[in-house]
Amino acid sequence: RGSESGFPDCVCVRPGQLYFLELKIGTKKPTQAQVNWISLLNTIPGVVAAVIWPRDWETWHVRLAGREL
Repeated sequence: RGSESGFPDCVCVRPGQLYFLELKIGTKKPTQAQVNWISLLNTIPGVVAAVIWPRDWETWHVRLAGREL
């Protein structure tokens, strides 16, 4: 069945951390459904939801690996 329209592409879990990431390429912008999901998920304590583009991938790779730049 798949997920509901606009639900983020990736769900990443680390101890004590839950991330929902919408992945974009080029100049594609998030749809209104994606923006709504990201906004809703960010209201939950302990959850980080974000839209990321290729320019952000290294930062997020480091963050998800548990390291800081």
